[in-house]
Amino acid sequence: MRATLALFFFFLPARTGSLENLSLEDKVGQILMVRTGYEDIKNFKQDLKAGRVGGVLLQWGRFSEEDTRNTIEQLQKWAKHPLFIAVDYEGGMVFAPQTLGLPSLPTNMMLGAADSNEDAMTLAFLAALELRRLGFSVNFAPVLDVHGYPENPAIGVRSFGEDAENVARLGAAMIAGYKAGGVAAVAKHFPGHGA
Repeated sequence: MRATLALFFFFLPARTGSLENLSLEDKVGQILMVRTGYEDIKNFKQDLKAGRVGGVLLQWGRFSEEDTRNTIEQLQKWAKHPLFIAVDYEGGMVFAPQTLGLPSLPTNMMLGAADSNEDAMTLAFLAALELRRLGFSVNFAPVLDVHGYPENPAIGVRSFGEDAENVARLGAAMIAGYKAGGVAAVAKHFPGHGA
């Protein structure tokens, strides 16, 4: 099983009632998040039923909006404990809009050029509402890498810009917007593709 370690333990009591009610295996499982595409989802059915997985990062494949919602509902039905359902929905060229039936978002570089905390927060809030409607609870965004050198192909338009203070300010606004919309934001990338 390919799994990404997710540090969501602090949410666990609210989702499961109490840590004391969980076996050691369940507690360990709740900090694991598997990354899967549409074709591979059934491979994790037994792990979900046994409580060995606390979340799913949904990627790859060609989903319509309805397929995405139905898939997430099925994952939650299989799960022994409520799952965190995550996505990479950061805007621009990242593939989530094309593969999960989500609307396209502007790039962080566009938001950086607009230089508006209010616009960044509003966009994240609206994106969070869309994600919640489909069943997502975690978004691996915003990108907080500082775009310090143009030859870096991994970041480019995914960054708010070259000024660390502006990147931090706009990133914080987006995190607040996601939070207000009921989605946990995960700032990335650490140690970073940029700076």
